[in-house]
Amino acid sequence: MTSERLPQENVLEAAMSAQTSQPTIPLPKHWNDHVRAAMLHVISLAQLACACTRGWAANSTNARIRLTAATDRSQQHAALVAERMRIKDARMARLAPHQRPHYTP
Repeated sequence: MTSERLPQENVLEAAMSAQTSQPTIPLPKHWNDHVRAAMLHVISLAQLACACTRGWAANSTNARIRLTAATDRSQQHAALVAERMRIKDARMARLAPHQRPHYTP
């Protein structure tokens, strides 16, 4: 088997298009581009601040802070799983029962 390599330009274009994909955060359509970009930057900075704080807490020498960080991680994971289930249930509710996927045990 021979592997076909893309020219360097196509690889760069593919990488850039993957990086510039549209955000999945729903923002009002009537906002101009500068406001949208600013809002996404604020959200990104908030996520970075939370990640840095959690990292600091997880590596702390204080056992109470480490326990609080672990509890926070567990609560966030549970919230994420609940949100995934809510989305899945909403999607399945839109399908007629005979069109829903059925998996054999």
